[in-house]
Amino acid sequence: FGSSCVVHSFLLFRHAMGNALNATEPPVDTSKSVGKKICCVCKDTKTVRDECFVSKGQEQCKNEIMAHNRCLRNEGFDVKIDSV
Repeated sequence: FGSSCVVHSFLLFRHAMGNALNATEPPVDTSKSVGKKICCVCKDTKTVRDECFVSKGQEQCKNEIMAHNRCLRNEGFDVKIDSV
């Protein structure tokens, strides 16, 4: 397991455990994500998020985490954007 796998797994687990979408977030067009794997999109924001998370910890990387989640959401994945 690389650090990016650990971070990705943590975020997916946290989302699966009940992070409901914020009512202010627009609905996601999940048809955009058909045929895509969440691990294989948004590689630039994922790298920045993972490097920050490993070196500084989650609390210091909220902007990086939100940017990656926003990218994933734009790709059609149903992830929370604004709270980490």
